[in-house]
Amino acid sequence: MSIFTFIIVGISIISGQLLTATWIFISAHKLTELAESHLKKSKFVENNRKTFESFGVFGKVARNGPIALMFLAPKFFERRGMIDAEELSNMPTNLRNKLILPWITGLLFIFAMIAFRYIGKPLT
Repeated sequence: MSIFTFIIVGISIISGQLLTATWIFISAHKLTELAESHLKKSKFVENNRKTFESFGVFGKVARNGPIALMFLAPKFFERRGMIDAEELSNMPTNLRNKLILPWITGLLFIFAMIAFRYIGKPLT
C-alpha cells in the first residue's frame, strides 16, 4: 500500500473515533437517567449514581458505560447480585440498543486503530 492510502485510512479511523466519542457523550447525556429509572432495584446502578452524580457529563458517561456493559454480560452481573434479571429484561429494546451501540462502535474503532498499527509491517 502507498503512504497516501495509509494516511486516508488513518484519518478515517481517527475521525470515526472522534465521532463515536461525540455519540457516546450525547447518548450518555440523553439516556443515562432514563436507563437508571428502569433499573431502580439495582444496587450497582445506585452506587454508580451516587459516586459519579456530581461529575457532570463525564459522570454520565461513567454511569452509562457500566449500564451498557450489563446488557452485554447480564449473567456476570446477575450471579454477583448486582442486578435484577427481571428488571434488565423489562428494559425497552430500543433503549437497550441505543445504550449498547455507541460503545460497541467505539470498541470497533479502537481495534481498528490497533490493527492499523501493524498493517504493512511484517510480524516477527
